[in-house]
Amino acid sequence: MIATEAEIIALIKKVNQTVFDGMLPIDLIDIDIEFQDDVWGYCIPHDEVDGRILLGVTDHFEDKIQFVDTVVHELVHAMQIYNEVRVGHDTKLWNHYVQKAEDAGYHIQIIF
Repeated sequence: MIATEAEIIALIKKVNQTVFDGMLPIDLIDIDIEFQDDVWGYCIPHDEVDGRILLGVTDHFEDKIQFVDTVVHELVHAMQIYNEVRVGHDTKLWNHYVQKAEDAGYHIQIIF
């Protein structure tokens, strides 16, 4: 599957409602799609001054499920960045939103 910005934006809007109860400020998220050979996605602070967040994904996924689950995973990191808590896979905020994502039917994987 080839990732497109339109698909990512639509997914972000859906996940914001179903997982984050509309609390993730999606207007602060910038999207970067480009080939990655070492990760499927990443999420980092993009501009410390105005609070922008960069969500990046590789341009090719094995299938739609991998694409969706990767974007949801990175959105949990975006929520950590927005709330100015430590970004990681072992925080209270991470566990809370991963559980909400799982309850909504998403599967959050951590691949090292």
